[in-house]
Amino acid sequence: MDLHGSKKESLIGSPQGGIISPILANVYLHELDEYIVEVKKTYEKGTRKRDNPEYVRLIREKNRLVARGATKTKAFRTIMKQIRATPSKMVNDPTFCRMKYLRYADDWLIGLCGSRAIAEEVKEQVKTFLHDHLKLTLSEEKTRITHAQTEEAFFLGTILTIGNGGEAKVVLQKTSKGKMIQRRSTGWTTIMKAPMEKVLKRLKERGFCTGTGEPTAKGLWTSLDADQIIQLYSSVNRGLQNYYRFVDNWKQCSRIQYILKFSLAKTLAQKYKISVPQVFRRFGKGLSLLIKGQGGKTDRQVCFYLNRDWTKNRLAFQGGN
Repeated sequence: MDLHGSKKESLIGSPQGGIISPILANVYLHELDEYIVEVKKTYEKGTRKRDNPEYVRLIREKNRLVARGATKTKAFRTIMKQIRATPSKMVNDPTFCRMKYLRYADDWLIGLCGSRAIAEEVKEQVKTFLHDHLKLTLSEEKTRITHAQTEEAFFLGTILTIGNGGEAKVVLQKTSKGKMIQRRSTGWTTIMKAPMEKVLKRLKERGFCTGTGEPTAKGLWTSLDADQIIQLYSSVNRGLQNYYRFVDNWKQCSRIQYILKFSLAKTLAQKYKISVPQVFRRFGKGLSLLIKGQGGKTDRQVCFYLNRDWTKNRLAFQGGN
């Protein structure tokens, strides 16, 4: 419907990024959600994975050493190292299969504990369903089958893998009662990372840096007031950090903040025709500006958002940044 109230047929659908788009996607793809439920019933089997024979053997050997009081020996340390590196259950148990499905608007992901052959079948079934029932074409380029331990999956702007390269170690973990206990980590933890190369590419495309990540002035913003420029840079920095606060390579995101901070400094330098060091002398190390109101009194302070906590927090999304 245009501004004059006239209705016209659209051949391109709702605009990408429009507020209504995710809602319409949820309505239209609800049938896909229901279809996946039926697919899961077809393939899922078994109640639990069978015990790994090698793990059972190692535990028995460990118990024999404990019974002999040989816990201080090299043999015991070797056995414990092998136990930490060995899954307690069969990794490829043919009697067990599970599927997990997650969708956000038109972006969806299926996690499969099963064979690649099953993954191929599921992909073809989803492709056929989308084509025949929803008149949608599955993107072969974006819809890939990846092995979670040896390849990377990409979902909602995040790189997903399983495992830390097989490195076995003992980690501290807090129980539901708040008690700290030791547990073994065999390297099967889900790893979530921000795609730094893609983020840097987007920053380059938007004029914040060069292809190598060198901060550049954003010339189109020099016509704005200084407080508006600072607020715009802050919104970009805060937005990216709020989105990726949970990732395992969170510390690497400090590079994004560095690029935006010095891009802001160079933009202000270009606006006032001064050097970057002069910008920091004028606006301070944190790049802030006092806005004065009536009578020359300070009305408010506008600051570039700077994060100083780069410790990893996998559960940060539950409480915000």
